[in-house]
This record gives sequence, structure tokens and C-alpha cells, in this order.
Amino acid sequence: MISEDAEDQLFKKHADLCNKLNLDSKSVTESWESFRTLNQKFSLEGDPLHWLGCAVFVACRKSITPTVGSSDIEGNCVSLTSLLRYCNLNLIQFFCNIRRWSDMNHLAEEFRKKIDALEESFSVTCNVFKEYCMIFPKIFKAPELSDMEIPKQHRNRKQKIGYRSVQCTPAKIFEFIWNLYITIRGEDSSYSNDLVQSYHLLLGICDLAFKNAFLTDRRDLLNPQFSGLPSDWMSPDFTCPDEVPSIIDKIITNSSNSLDAKYVEKYHCRSILSTFFKNEILCGNEQNFIGLFDPQVFESNFKAIKKAYETQLLSNGGFDERIFLAEYRRRILEKERETQNSLGTPPHSESGDELPADSPGQPHSFGTVSTRICDTPLTGRRFLSPRDGKEVSSVVSASHNIARLQVILSGRLSQPSDALRRIFQSSCVSPAAKIAEIVTRLGNKFINNFVQPKNSVNVEEQNEYARNKLLTGTKLFYKLIEGILEHEKTINKDISVLVQKDLFYECVFACSMEIVLHCYNSPPKFPWILTALDIDACDFVKIIELIVRSKDPFHRDTIKHLNKIEETILESLAWKSTSNLWNLIKQCEQGIPKEEEVALPSQVVTVKPQLDIKPPIVNEEPKTPKSPGPSATEHFQSPVQISVNRQLFPGTKSTSPKSSANSDCKNNSTEEISNEVVIPPAKPKRTGGLSIFFRKFYNLAAVRMKHLCTQLNINDNELKRKIWTVFEVSIQKKAESLLKDRHLDQLLMCAVYVIPKVLQKPQTFMEIMKCYRLQPQADSYIYRDVLLENKSTKVIDGLCKEIPERRGDLIEFYNSVYVFEMKDFTMKFANGTQPCNILVSPLPVPSGRRCLISPSVQIIKNVFVKPLDSPVIQNPTVRSYSYFFSRSPSKDLKDINKAINNNGLNVNGKRLLIDGDELPSTKKIATRKVQSLLEERRRQY
Repeated sequence: MISEDAEDQLFKKHADLCNKLNLDSKSVTESWESFRTLNQKFSLEGDPLHWLGCAVFVACRKSITPTVGSSDIEGNCVSLTSLLRYCNLNLIQFFCNIRRWSDMNHLAEEFRKKIDALEESFSVTCNVFKEYCMIFPKIFKAPELSDMEIPKQHRNRKQKIGYRSVQCTPAKIFEFIWNLYITIRGEDSSYSNDLVQSYHLLLGICDLAFKNAFLTDRRDLLNPQFSGLPSDWMSPDFTCPDEVPSIIDKIITNSSNSLDAKYVEKYHCRSILSTFFKNEILCGNEQNFIGLFDPQVFESNFKAIKKAYETQLLSNGGFDERIFLAEYRRRILEKERETQNSLGTPPHSESGDELPADSPGQPHSFGTVSTRICDTPLTGRRFLSPRDGKEVSSVVSASHNIARLQVILSGRLSQPSDALRRIFQSSCVSPAAKIAEIVTRLGNKFINNFVQPKNSVNVEEQNEYARNKLLTGTKLFYKLIEGILEHEKTINKDISVLVQKDLFYECVFACSMEIVLHCYNSPPKFPWILTALDIDACDFVKIIELIVRSKDPFHRDTIKHLNKIEETILESLAWKSTSNLWNLIKQCEQGIPKEEEVALPSQVVTVKPQLDIKPPIVNEEPKTPKSPGPSATEHFQSPVQISVNRQLFPGTKSTSPKSSANSDCKNNSTEEISNEVVIPPAKPKRTGGLSIFFRKFYNLAAVRMKHLCTQLNINDNELKRKIWTVFEVSIQKKAESLLKDRHLDQLLMCAVYVIPKVLQKPQTFMEIMKCYRLQPQADSYIYRDVLLENKSTKVIDGLCKEIPERRGDLIEFYNSVYVFEMKDFTMKFANGTQPCNILVSPLPVPSGRRCLISPSVQIIKNVFVKPLDSPVIQNPTVRSYSYFFSRSPSKDLKDINKAINNNGLNVNGKRLLIDGDELPSTKKIATRKVQSLLEERRRQY
């Protein structure tokens, strides 16, 4: 509870803020009530004025302002930049606070999407401005310091005519181009979240500015070292031509990107410029858009375009993108003052705004919210190429994506190639006609959903843009189909079943379009493509790995994006109540499988324990080799089948040691040095598309649980096995009641909480959530906004009443739902040891990282190839030989070769002192340390 005095102080701050913003009475009342209610329920950390600003922002967004015409404006025309300035809150802090505010108030999903769009727009603008700061000095002269300073105006004093007239200098050109860019970009909302299109639009405006300066012979503006200028530019008798070639090719080296930028300039930029000339916002030659920099009209153009942007800003309620100009000016002035050893306060732009301060260690980040390049997911890292060690901007990363996509599609057509036609002809019935029909049907769906007339001033341009992306996606579709089927033929001779499946082609087409949209950073984000093409998430996930491991690797950022999509489907999308996964589970007689039933043989390591060998001191998890992965036919075959694994080494003897309820055949293993080859036990496993899904699902859960336990310092394997058992039971037995419309991580955190609590080794939810936030996929809504009860209809007093959906935080879910479903099972562990009728599941072997090492392989009876970091176990009755690559001398390798040739006998030239084959005991061999080599190799991935 807060005291009355404290509440009065907060009320005065709120009233003062509303007065400065000139808010209407309804917004004032609503914002104060929402803040007061939340402040009583939660402890709001930080400056209360920041949270008051969030309350005011939400209230302003809910209001509707009528206009003179028939349409209404959403919001009450309050500038977000002004709100943040009066609250002393920067944009990055605002995005963090407003998300937490949304979670605590359970605001609608539509509002959350608007916040995401606003943050993405800020990130796009920020990255484009950084590119602009590098492009401008290549074309124009650097702004002078005197032009960057703004003279102070005295209040109540009229300025003399011409005192503040705008001169056409490089500094003013820099500001004019940016103002023109953000005004044209704001005319079409489809550009706000599209990084590549926004960058191309900037290039088109820079090209327009260059032509204005070049054709009017403005040598005082252009950089004489610019490669786009003629070689005789500085000659006194140089004559400007009537036409000047585009300079976009001088800035962009990739031909495909250059064509896209020229298309944006010709069909989008010029059409809006024509509107500006007709509305008398700009003055000059309307035919070729020249004369914008003439001294007679430059001042009016400069002020008119700023006024047009301010009007636009009030109508959309976004942030003022001129803050980047203020930041640019501040840094130039600060750099100059540092050289003069003088101090001063940073100036403000004419709009009075200033960009938030940078985070430490990023002096030139311009406050970027880095949403373009996603974090590397915990799983799927084995598919990523090594990092190049260079930090690149978002625009450069997007350019690399597009360039790599163009290389993959070089020479391809939007139709089957000759090689693909031959594959179709080898099938009993050619699917070419069927595929063409699927491409046409899904292509029409894509265009109809991609083009939104209400969000675009020119529907035809958006149609053309969508058709271009569809053409690229169709080329990629046929390329991927050809690669997948060629690889499939190397695994299965008969692929006739796969080539006749419509679902296979629909999923490949959807993934192709998602790749194209991601490479071009187009606004519709995943899972938009699934909704647009009406494809189920649990079907779409089948194709991702097949495409990721294709013979034509995509750029690293694209692979990370696909890995993230796969995780998103496995963790939540596939468990929606509308998902087809529930129908597949009902069709499967065996129900949801356990992890052991779907694990690959390489993920199960069984060894024969030796009584005369002491177990190693270091108990490490077994390392598994990289698996080639299931075939496309397995992904798209019937839900489940039962099969028996073949022995990997025919003719060898398989050993299957007895296991108790507490034995772990995967993790508590001892490396063996014996006369027998140790192989995984041959046991039945479940195969098919559904089993592959659960194999990936369990692997994802295992990777995240391992990371969470490591952060929580849970090192006891027995405890981790019990946590995994509880999680597995919650999936296998209680998926309908616990996981439907919820998230994998929610059940995982509950399992990590409940078992230590039952065993009197409690972990608080606060500690678990703190460690969970360190995972790349973590988001606050996962533990703040959990489904408690679905919307339902109940009969009360003879009347059918609709019970609304109820949601809460993770702790409330645990107390009201999870405990009710899992209490009977978890309490069986209460005494510290489980009863005999409970078989504790073995810990899975997660394959989330690229495997650098192989399992132990026996060459002869006492010669093994072993992992580099495995513990060395000495047998006192056997002479051991060790050789470390890049470390050991060649003599050690020769000794091993002699041992192999002599069937393991002693290779020393000395006579044996005892009879028989038994070798004398030897001293312990000091093995070489290879930790530095291991660390070096691991850093490469």
C-alpha cells in the first residue's frame, strides 16, 4: 500500500504531465485510474513518472479523434516524442516499460502488435540512418561545424527579415534529404517495417539529390572525390549534360539490389514527389524533379517538407524520426569540442528532441534496438556456418541474405528444370500438373493477403511488389523441390509416394515464400505465411530441416531464422487448440510417445561395465555423432509405425546390461577397454512423421532443461532425471489439460520447481525465471500471461452463459492448474526415493550443438579411437598407447601401427620377461593436455 502523501505527489505529477500535453479529460481520468490500480497491485520499479507516461500513452492510443472528413484518427494527436521528453524517458526504456505494462494489464494482442510495429519501425529507421551517415559524405561535402550550430532565439523579439533564412549548404542538404525521406516513407505505412525497401527508398532520394546538385553545377555541395562524377568535373570548361546516370550502381555493388532500388525510385518515390508538387509542398521542375536546391525556392522547400512531416506525425502518433538529426549534430559538436578541450551541453534540434543516450560500449549505435538480427537459438546450431568475426549492420546483413539468395537462384526459372522433369518422369504418374496448380492456388492466396489497400496509397505498386516476391519464391520453390528429391533418391529408390503428396509441395512453397520475405525483410512476419496460405504449423515444421540441410546453404542469418521458426512451432504453435497435431495424436493408437521411443540409436549409448576397472572420476555425458537426419519420406509418412533397429555391426554380439529403476543407460556410462565391441541395444522404436515431431520436441526440451539446470547449479544427475520424468509425464499423460494453448517452457519451469520442492531442495520461481531469461527465446509474456481457463459456455440457473477466458502469471497457473493435474504423481517422490513401480526416465542426449567428437570405436582388442576430451582409463593388465592429433610425435603413431599389425602385442624390441600373452604392468602414462586445442576448435562454432 502507498501512503496518501505519496499518492498525492504522484497525482500532481500526473496532472502536470497531462497539462503539458494538453490532454482531454477522458484520457486524463483513464490514465490515472489505470496507473493507480496497477500501482496498488504491483511494485513498479524505477521512476514513477516513467510508468505514468506508459499509462498516458495507452489512454491516448485508445481514444478516437474525429476529423473534418468522414474518417477518424486513432489517438488524440499527442506526439510520442513530446510525451517521452516530458517524462524524461528514452525510447529504449519506453519499449521495455510498455511491454511490462502490457503484460501486467493483460492488454489486447492488437495493442501488443502495434508496439511491436512501432519498435520495429524505430529499429528500421535507426539502421537506415546509420547507412545514410556513411553514404552522404561519399556524395556530398561534409557538413561544416558553423552550419551545425543553431543560434538562440530571444523570446518576445521579432527576428529581422532574412536573419534565419535557410542557406543551401551541405549541412542543410543533409537535413533536407532526411526530412524528405521520412516524409515520403510515412506516406505508405508498408515501408515502416521493411528495412530493405526503406533503404532502397533512401538511395532513390539520394540519387534525386545528386541529380539536383549535379545538373545545376553545385560544386560547393558535391564531393569531388565521388566516383559517380565525371573525370573532368573540376575542369573550368566542364559543361553539365542534360541527363545524368543513376548513382545507385556506385553505392550498391549487387546488381539485383541495384535494380530493386531503381524500381523503388522510379515507381514509388517519383509518384509521391509528383503529389508533393501538385499540392505545392515542393517547388521546382515537376517534369524531372530538378531545381529543388535553387536559392529562390530552397528555403520554402525546406520549411514546407518539415511542416508536412509534422502534420503526418500528429496523425499517426509515432515517434519523431528527426531525433536522429539532433543526435548526429550533437556528436559532431561534441567531437569538435573534445578536440578543443572545451565542454558544453548538446544542442537540440529545431523540434526540441534528442535521441536517448547510447548503451556503454556502443558509442556509435545511435540507440539501436537490434530486432533485425535474431539471437542464435539453442537448437539447430549444428547447421550454422562459423562466424566470420565481423560485426555487420542490419542493412548489410539483409544485403548478404539477398545476395546469397540470388546466387542460389542464378539461372533458375519459375518452372521445373530439365533435371526436375526427369525426376517427375521416373515416377509412375508425373506430378508436374498438380504442382503447377498448387503454385497458382497458393500464389493467388499470397498476393491477396499480402496487399492491404487500406495500408497503401498505391495498391498497384504493392501488387507489383508482391508479384516480384512471388516470382522469386516460385524459383526457389522449384530449386528446393529438385534438391530434396535428388537427395531422397540417394536414400530411397522409390520416391513415388512422396512426389504424389500435395502437403509436401504446399509446405515447401510456404517455406520458400517465408525465406524470400525474410531475406527482403518484408513486414509480414512469421507466422503470417501460415495464416495466409492456410497451412498447419505441425505440417510446416516437417520441411524446415530438409531445407536447412540442402546442398545450397543459405546465409547464416536465414538459417537462424528457420531454426527459430522450428522452435516456435515446437514450443507453442503446434499446441494451439486449432492445430492438426491433436487429430494426429487421436489417430495414433499408442498415444504420445516417450522420449526413449522416438530417440535415434545414436542418442542412446549403452556400455558394458567392467568390474576390474574403476569408474572415471569425471562423469561426462556421452557425445553423439552428427546424424544425417530422417528422410523426406519419413517426415511425410503416416503418423506412426513400429520398427526394429538393425544392428550397426552385423555378426557382433550385442550386450544389454541389466538396468534398475535408477540406472541411466545414457549418462552414467563408463568407457570400456575390452575385447568386445559395445553397440546400442536393438529395441523397438516408433517412426513416422509424428514420432519425428516428438523427437524434435523432446530434444528442444532437453536442451532448454540442461541450460536451465546449469544456470541454477542443479548438477545432480539423479535430480535432473526426476525433473525430466515429471516433465515427460506431463506431456505424455496430461498434454490435453496442461499444454493445449500453452507453452513448452511453462511446463518445463513448473517441473524444475516442483521436484526440488518435493525433495526439500527448493528453487524459487523468481530464481527460475531469472535464469530462464538468459535463454535466447525467453520473453516475459511466457511467464506473465499464461492461460488459466479457456472460454467456455456453462448453464447457470437454466441459462447458457459464456465464461470468458481467464489468464494469469506462471505462479497462479502452477497453483490452480499444474498442481491439480500433477500432484498425485510428483508426491510419489516425496520421500526422496521413488517406489518400485515408477521407472525414472533416463536423461536424453540433446543434440543442440554441433558435435565435434565421435564415440569410442574399438579397432582391436586394446586399441581405441576415443573423444579428445574423454577421461583416460588405465587398465593395469594392458599396455596403452595414446596419440593426439597435432600434438603427439610421429613415433607414437608408429607404435600404434605396430600394435595393430601385431594384433595388440607389445611392440617394444625388448624380450618379454613372462610367458604367454599377458603383458607386464606399466607405469601410468602422463597424457598430454589438449584443453587449448579443444577450446580453439569449439570457438570456431
